[in-house]
Amino acid sequence: MPGYVLDHHLHGEGARLALMSRLLDPMHRRYIEALGIGPGARTLEVGFGNGSVSSWLAELVGPTGQAVAVDIDLSLVDQNTAPANLDYLQADIMAGPVDPGTFDLVTARAVLHHVTNVDAAMRNLVASLAPGGAILLIEPDFMPVSIAEPAEVHRFWEGWLTWSREQGIDYFLGRTLTSRLAALDIQDIAGTAETAVYQGGSPWATYWVDTVDELLTQSLHEYGGKRLKSVGKGTVSLGDEEEKKQTEEELKAKEEQMKPLLDELQKRLDTWVKQVRLTNRLTASPVCLVGAEHDYSPQLEKLLQKGKGGGPKQRRIMELNPKHDILTRMIERFEKDQNDPLIDEYAQLLFGYGLIAEGGELPDPVRFNRAVADLMTRSA
Repeated sequence: MPGYVLDHHLHGEGARLALMSRLLDPMHRRYIEALGIGPGARTLEVGFGNGSVSSWLAELVGPTGQAVAVDIDLSLVDQNTAPANLDYLQADIMAGPVDPGTFDLVTARAVLHHVTNVDAAMRNLVASLAPGGAILLIEPDFMPVSIAEPAEVHRFWEGWLTWSREQGIDYFLGRTLTSRLAALDIQDIAGTAETAVYQGGSPWATYWVDTVDELLTQSLHEYGGKRLKSVGKGTVSLGDEEEKKQTEEELKAKEEQMKPLLDELQKRLDTWVKQVRLTNRLTASPVCLVGAEHDYSPQLEKLLQKGKGGGPKQRRIMELNPKHDILTRMIERFEKDQNDPLIDEYAQLLFGYGLIAEGGELPDPVRFNRAVADLMTRSA
């Protein structure tokens, strides 16, 4: 399945799949259980992503059964921690069937609408079934968005679907599965549909916001002759080429001058911050928190943390405004005494300022409040 738009190696893709698992795994498991799959069965999941369903299948079939999971990329799973009855295989379903005629269950979710030859992929999936086996396919049908309201939302979905078709993604594939299976002589075919109704800020809304962000930032690099750049990720250089070059040189010189302080701040905030650097993206604020080019959003991280077992954590990049008075005074204090205890307090305050500014949660609210109170007492 070459050319998959959402590359597994994107950090944001791992988080997106984790949220997708949280939203869709309960439904997926429910349908598998309804098929009567249990101990001793041999199962195959194609396009397993982060392995959440395959891991569950390994538990379901037990030590007398076997779960096989196939994907073109194994980077999102740890094969060393897989149970003994779960095998991860790197393969492309377009290349041929997996162990033909041996599986009691073959399942794939949100895979086929990405492939270029759906019929060939389905033939290979069906060929892997043992006599009397069951195949479960879960694919999208975006018919409901055709009547989405209000008009602004409808226009968004029209644009999204147009873009998706250009990328080779078929978001209406679901409606064709029954006829395609019938053409492959599958018996006792049944189909059902489930529609998610959601509001802004819900898990489904967050999933789509982050999916759109991940897809568009990977494929839409330019609009109207202008190169697009996320202000929340990586570095940002404003102005024409000459101005950018001048700004970058100035920042580089200032960072070299302030390197001891920046290193000290990063060391004190190492639990939450992987880099402290200067930026020209700030004018009035002293600090902001950003991600690396392929980091996922803090909103998605927060949502994933609420799921069962928590979620992935990432350290942020803290950017400082070199023209702000706070930084000027910090430099003065640091140059006088690098062991000044207030440096640690200022580091915590700056990090907390950045978190609050983006709507995040403080890791230690009591410590932050105490630092604010102490600072106000000294200034009174």
